[in-house]
Amino acid sequence: MADERFRVLARKWRPATFSEVVGQEHVCRSLTNAIRLGRIHHAFLFSGPRGVGKTTVARILAKALNCVDGPTATPCLSCLSCKSIADGSSLDVMEIDGASNNNVDQVRDLRETLGYATAQSRYRVIIIDEVHMLSKAAFNALLKSLEEPPPHVVFIFATTEATKVIPTVQSRCQRYDFRRLSTRDIRDQLTMICREEKVDVEPAGIDLIARYADGAMRDAQSLLDQVIAATEGHVTASEVADLIGAVERTVFFDLVDAIARRDVSATISAVADTVFRGRSLAQFLSGLMSHLRCLLACAANARNALSDFEPEELERLSAQARKFSDRDILRMLSLAADAESLLEKSAVPQVRVELALLKMVYMEKSVELADLVGRLDTLLTGPSAAPPDPVARGPAPREAARARTETIFTPSAAPAKGMAADLPSTDNAPPAGRRSEEDRPGTPGLGVLTARWPDIVESVKSASAAVPWFHQVRPTGIDGDTVILEVDGAFFAERVSRMEESLLGAIRAHFPAVRRISVRAVDKSGRNSDVSETVRRGGSLIQGVVEEEPVIGKLIESLGLELIE
Repeated sequence: MADERFRVLARKWRPATFSEVVGQEHVCRSLTNAIRLGRIHHAFLFSGPRGVGKTTVARILAKALNCVDGPTATPCLSCLSCKSIADGSSLDVMEIDGASNNNVDQVRDLRETLGYATAQSRYRVIIIDEVHMLSKAAFNALLKSLEEPPPHVVFIFATTEATKVIPTVQSRCQRYDFRRLSTRDIRDQLTMICREEKVDVEPAGIDLIARYADGAMRDAQSLLDQVIAATEGHVTASEVADLIGAVERTVFFDLVDAIARRDVSATISAVADTVFRGRSLAQFLSGLMSHLRCLLACAANARNALSDFEPEELERLSAQARKFSDRDILRMLSLAADAESLLEKSAVPQVRVELALLKMVYMEKSVELADLVGRLDTLLTGPSAAPPDPVARGPAPREAARARTETIFTPSAAPAKGMAADLPSTDNAPPAGRRSEEDRPGTPGLGVLTARWPDIVESVKSASAAVPWFHQVRPTGIDGDTVILEVDGAFFAERVSRMEESLLGAIRAHFPAVRRISVRAVDKSGRNSDVSETVRRGGSLIQGVVEEEPVIGKLIESLGLELIE
């Protein structure tokens, strides 16, 4: 009677030829070409994550070398050599577990057998799995055999930690790095298996298994075996999640939607439901971070990082990403990462997770420093300040400012009620007919000029490349329609004076009311530090602005703002 014992899917659907290997085309192509050209190396090192096909490819290579039609890249699978290698009975193909055969005596015994002729095959193939577990003495015992092996011996080493293999061994091997499989590759393979096995699993359930396998095909096939054994008939995604202990992707979509609309009840309920269903909170946070990472990639239009998503999911992801700025997504991702790092140390892990999520719910939107300084300048000089000419300003100055400025988090766009008490009093303001030149429309305040100064410097540098020293020029005051600049040393001050026309043009592109500039040479050792000096000393731009304009510090204090680097 034929042996009809059950075979697990990972063994039943194990690839038998190079063409059947999934996700490792680069390795299979190299080995196929080497066999076809007769350039067969005597030692190979296969490295990569678990369950991606290292040992499988090693067996296929052994078949290709020892097939009666070989060496060939397409073994027949029907000859005695191919069959004996497939069922593990070949006398000439040895598979050794490096974790349990790792001492020097066992390696010496192996080395003594290498000189004997093969029993029935062309090559004696030695496959050592988890080779990084060998001791240093065992590695050293292999060196001579690896450097000058008998012509009929081929070594194939497989490891998940190639960095632990000593360099002298690596240098004697051809190394092939196996990739972690994509979710799409695993999903397609599982779909094919389900079709051949006549198992009805919902596509969302297959996708959940593929993502939960974390790039390992063997893990995915084992999980599918578990699902098939536990259910009958149609298998839903919810049943798959309960069986393998995974958290569905829809949970994170709903959770982030709740955070966006500041729904505290739905946010806490998501954590409670996760705990009630027996899910790991660490796995929950890991899934949330993965989802937020996808949102950040979507906001940055990095579609190549989202290849595992279906079109419908991509559309929902894009819609959700539009509800947050990229900085807000980054802050949420940081909160989730901090919670995960502290989870094991917490006596009440559920509260730790809920605390992180509530911080996301109550997290306020971010505002650019340049926008805040502009709003402050409007409050101080009145709404009459004319905006700069968008044509004259040049290409996207705000985008350049965004890359240079830091972020301030504000609970409200409106100033606090106590703000008026901290702003300068207008009781002694000059009459309308005697308004100073600084209050005229289009004349900048020093804070706004300082915030936009990097854009002005870039404009000057783009017009004249020979100004690498221009970082020594800084605005320090405004006198009517004249901008006062300070330069370190008389030599550089004289150079700036020669560039007065181009520099004035760059300033007027942002502030048309400016008519002239005044350049002053200062002794670098004797002057007071300003915003630019603060930045060069490693301080932050916002701290420099606060020191230069005390009223900004009062604004920050009144609004209860938080400064971040």
